[in-house]
Amino acid sequence: TARELSGDLDTLVATALQPDPARRYAGAAQFGDDLRRWLDGRPIAAQPDTAGYRMRKFVSRHRLAVGSASAVLLALIGGLGVALWQTNVAREHAARADAQAERAESEAAQALALAGRVRHVKEFFVSAFIQADPMRRGSDSPPTIDAAFDAMLERARNELSGDPVLQADVLDDFGEIRA
Repeated sequence: TARELSGDLDTLVATALQPDPARRYAGAAQFGDDLRRWLDGRPIAAQPDTAGYRMRKFVSRHRLAVGSASAVLLALIGGLGVALWQTNVAREHAARADAQAERAESEAAQALALAGRVRHVKEFFVSAFIQADPMRRGSDSPPTIDAAFDAMLERARNELSGDPVLQADVLDDFGEIRA
């Protein structure tokens, strides 16, 4: 084909036909060696010896192996890309899970604090009813439930002044009970 003739074969013929003997093949043996190399698809002596030229010759001789190696390399690069993408996705999921865990811990702490408040309010109210119970009250306890509630309101104002939210809850509940 024209492509084959314009490549190494053209260089072979041009070298063999050089008018200057120093630029020509020294003899038929060297010309024959270059011709055999061209037929085998190997680099010829008449062509400048460059890495690109040697690479092209190697690839043309070993097309199947180079194609297979290229396919394997592309598959490896693709696999690496997918692995990196999956790593990124996993990191995002881990970050979301960490945020949810922090939120859950915060909500659990709030629930424990609320449970403590509820227990404290319950104990406060139970003590008011115990003081008003004629069977359980002491000699210094108020004689009526109204008097017990008044004493508890005074206690709530004094004892719970350090926790205004709890104090407000207790006073609000006492107000509802009284109403």
